[in-house]
Amino acid sequence: MNEFGKHIKKEDLYTEYVRILNSQLRLSDREAELFALLLKVDNKWEPKLGEPKNILSTDIRRAIMRETLINKNNLSKYISVLRDKGILVRTEHGYEIREMFIPKPTGDLLEIVFSLDTLDKS
Repeated sequence: MNEFGKHIKKEDLYTEYVRILNSQLRLSDREAELFALLLKVDNKWEPKLGEPKNILSTDIRRAIMRETLINKNNLSKYISVLRDKGILVRTEHGYEIREMFIPKPTGDLLEIVFSLDTLDKS
């Protein structure tokens, strides 16, 4: 088994994680940027007064538009792509990132395993 490693700054974790996953997801640069930002939002989520989790609430969308300079129409388009690819899932309270896409570091280490299954053309 081949093992590859890379040292990164902690604040670059989500950007690097999305960059690695993007070989399979095939997101545009802006879609990948949005996905990494949503992972940061998800990681820092703290429920307030029983408020249900919705990483695409109006306040979060506004903050994303301010930080990335993405306009409302393009943000909706990028969100649709993430939803169509199964990255974002709708819940009864809004949207969440599908559990399988949320990185789970152990201490300072995040391990990702890819399996490539080759098919015979018979």
